[in-house]
Amino acid sequence: MILRAVDRNDPEELSRIQAVYETSFPREERAPFSLLCKRVRQRRAEMYSFWHENQWCGMVYMVTYQDLAYVFYFVIDTAQRGHGLGTQAIAALLDKYRNGRLFLALEDWREPCDNLE
Repeated sequence: MILRAVDRNDPEELSRIQAVYETSFPREERAPFSLLCKRVRQRRAEMYSFWHENQWCGMVYMVTYQDLAYVFYFVIDTAQRGHGLGTQAIAALLDKYRNGRLFLALEDWREPCDNLE
């Protein structure tokens, strides 16, 4: 699994990320995608793409402060879920922030919801 900073000047990459972001998170749980991009441009947040075997498979959006990285959005492409890529992506994040703290809040997957996958 390779973790790459999102190229803010690549409309194809941004479009792909926006599509998976908007289909993976309910409207009431997501910030406007333009705001996420703005924060990355301002260097107030970080956005990475996950790549597996030269194929894009997901993204993460996070805010960092000193040694703490807080993950706001983490998603694996719906067509590629169920193959352990999420586990590999988390491992890549843990490796990148091995000298700091990585904070990831999870939904309770036992509660019924419309997007449980």
